[in-house]
Amino acid sequence: MKMRIWLFTVLLLSCSKSVPKTILKPTETWLGVYLAEKKVGYSVTKSQAIPNGYQIISRTKMSLKMMERQSEINSYFTGTTDSELTLKSFDMDFVTKGSSFRMKGKRVNSKLEITVTSSGETKTNVIDVRGKLYPAAVIGNIVAGQGLTIGKTHHLKIFEPTVMNAVDTKVTIEKKERIKVKNQEYDAWCLNVTMLGLTSTTWIDSTGETIKEESPPGIVMLRVTPQEALAEIGEDKTLDVLSLFSIRVPTIIPNPRAVSYLKVALLNIDTSNLRLRDESQTIVDTNPLVLEIKTEPIPAAKIPLPVRHETEFTKPSLAIQSDNPKIKDKAQSIIQGSKDGVSAVEKLIAWVFNNVEKRATASLPSAIDVLNNLAGDCNEHSVLFAALARSVGIPTKVVVGLVYLDNGFYYHAWNKVYLNRWIAVDPTFNQFPADATHLKLQEGELSEQAKVLKIVGKLALEIKEFR
Repeated sequence: MKMRIWLFTVLLLSCSKSVPKTILKPTETWLGVYLAEKKVGYSVTKSQAIPNGYQIISRTKMSLKMMERQSEINSYFTGTTDSELTLKSFDMDFVTKGSSFRMKGKRVNSKLEITVTSSGETKTNVIDVRGKLYPAAVIGNIVAGQGLTIGKTHHLKIFEPTVMNAVDTKVTIEKKERIKVKNQEYDAWCLNVTMLGLTSTTWIDSTGETIKEESPPGIVMLRVTPQEALAEIGEDKTLDVLSLFSIRVPTIIPNPRAVSYLKVALLNIDTSNLRLRDESQTIVDTNPLVLEIKTEPIPAAKIPLPVRHETEFTKPSLAIQSDNPKIKDKAQSIIQGSKDGVSAVEKLIAWVFNNVEKRATASLPSAIDVLNNLAGDCNEHSVLFAALARSVGIPTKVVVGLVYLDNGFYYHAWNKVYLNRWIAVDPTFNQFPADATHLKLQEGELSEQAKVLKIVGKLALEIKEFR
């Protein structure tokens, strides 16, 4: 599914609960970021006291190879808290080559007002927040401030910027142990942090600062010196992110884009928080888990626009700006006055396929950004298509999962449209309907899509039958 996996993982740092006492001294913590034992970046977090609270500043830089292209990702976060580390405001920038994304937020009573700016376009959203809300960078400080008691569990709400929402988080102090990192030994407390169905393991010192962190799907962060962190990241020609987490299978499908039926076994999978059943995908056995996927037929009758269906998938979101005038105007020019949903879907898919350059990108995809740049991978294609389709009255989901390509399954994003029933479509491959090698794992907004991370690098597949 590409870089979004890494965005979620690198920034998924967590926290803990109601704070009678906190430990947050002026600090500067440097962490090296490693994938498959190769250095791919660094992160630095600085904290300092300000009147009535604290300021937290962090920067993460990564360089990853995807589809033979080297991509550099930079994220910058500045947050302010009160004296108990509850979030007051934040400002985040996410910058890659040819793309920038800014998010600002402010806590006002029981609301968090979030403003997102992408390609010069600004959109605001308000989410309800009851009780205390913490920024993601202070997990260790909160736990250390409440006493490092082995077996103690903390429950709290964290604002996670990569999914643009408040997230329930559980932090458990597992044990105290002595660990060695970069030839230096530390007395460390080991924490298990569960967020969005994902569990990471973090080792902290007595003040709550991170020594080591292991997060799905295989990213390791280690405390290093500033000099080690800033040392140049060499380009590793053997480490391609998409290939690293692809799932190889012995069965070869000669023409996968023409497959209308697939029967496949899923091994080593925890199905909690996944959505494996829908109109075209059914579970036919559970030991092992076996799915049947069938291509949905295109409706023969015309379906008037707007399509009648009460659903959240007709509404704009922070990333799918279907109410933006540029999106609406472009969609109308593409469908050329068509009042039929089937015809409109065909035209929109063809336009996105023909006009968006197929290029691996490291970004938080935004429909208006993609429309302006006309480049990206499956995430950009699916987000832009969703915005265009919703703007003309077609309920549309973003779906994430796996697709067969080059003798294996790769993480991928596509769409489902509602034309009196939900039908899978793929603007990256110009498919209406999508072929049956599309194996859905989740659907919906970023917070739902992130749940597939827990199986990345663990799942194995066995093709039973295809035609």
